[in-house]
Parts: sequence; structure tokens; C-alpha cells
Amino acid sequence: MTVSSATIYHIRNATLEGGVYITGQSVESPSARRLYQRCARCFPGADCHVSGRAFRRLTELSDYSLRDIVKNLPKPEWNDEP
Repeated sequence: MTVSSATIYHIRNATLEGGVYITGQSVESPSARRLYQRCARCFPGADCHVSGRAFRRLTELSDYSLRDIVKNLPKPEWNDEP
């Protein structure tokens, strides 16, 4: 499973369990860090959070191909929208 598909898989499962945000780290994976920076709020120390409108958009992408997921990632600003 690639970083993209694993991330979307975890977000989808979090939503099914009533979650409204997901947090993660990309310390050892430069590719994960680049992906997270495209759609998440990232902080020093490699902590990243996806919430709000961005979180909901990622759940909508769960059935998309990886290429379409990358093309349709939410904007980082969407994390600040309810």
C-alpha cells in the first residue's frame, strides 16, 4: 500500500468510527511529508493534521484511483473550515 492509499484508508476508517480529524507524522518518509504538505497542516517536528473540510474531502476520495486522489487533494486552508 502506498503512502497515499494508506492515508486515505486510515481517514476513511476514522470517519466510519465517528472521527472528524486525523493526525500523523512523516519523520522517516520524505514522500509522505510532501503529500501531507499538499493537504494538511504541518508543524515543526513533522506533525501533520487533517480536519474540517479537508478531512471530509479526503473521505470522498477514498474510492478514487491514486492518480485522481493526487489531482483532487484538498487545499491546506480547508483544514480551517468547519
